[in-house]
Amino acid sequence: MSYFIETFGPQWGLFLETNWVYILLVLGLFAVMFQFGFGNILFKLSKQVFLMLMMITIGFIWIILFKEHWSKVNLVSVSSAISSNDASEVLKDTKFMNSISEIILITGCSIFVLAILYRQLPIDLIPDFIPCIGDLDNKIAGFLCFLGFIIVLIGVYLQLYYTNTHNTTRATMEAINKNVNFAETFWNEDPQEKTNFLKKTFATLTNKLEVILNQLYDQIQKYVAHENNPQN
Repeated sequence: MSYFIETFGPQWGLFLETNWVYILLVLGLFAVMFQFGFGNILFKLSKQVFLMLMMITIGFIWIILFKEHWSKVNLVSVSSAISSNDASEVLKDTKFMNSISEIILITGCSIFVLAILYRQLPIDLIPDFIPCIGDLDNKIAGFLCFLGFIIVLIGVYLQLYYTNTHNTTRATMEAINKNVNFAETFWNEDPQEKTNFLKKTFATLTNKLEVILNQLYDQIQKYVAHENNPQN
């Protein structure tokens, strides 16, 4: 029996005994990178990739939601109302306003979030050292952030006063009211009931975390077993 297995057990010991060279190489590489300042570069690159993936995801979500709501728009009735020069008829078309208000709202939210994420990018798409236009992208992102916020307000206004469905704005307001009522009820409860509620919540979270850790441990065991017996 090796010292690895004797110290860390049969599974982790065997894993460390088999891969200790690679582990030391990776740790040594990270040590060298941090010594020469590459750690900061690695962090910036990781943050850049993560933020750009978030931006791409938001773009896909916007496209999906836009197609979903645009497919419900009755363009025939809208075009006839516009041709008659009566804008009030468009606002009275609740089916049209339900979809258009959702499109306006999700577009404003997407622009707002994308602009904020772009401002957080460690590496700008237009480097700052380029004369005249180096800082232009950050200014445009700031303007788009403000513009997205205004578009969101317009969408909220349209959903409150020109729609008759259970839309995003109404659902959000109901959720806020529900949470506020829950907080008020919880605050006015007996201290012993609060303590019991917190204990139950903590126990539930602990159990879920334990389940996740057990699943992770099982996956590691399966991986080690597969590495030791690749034919199985």
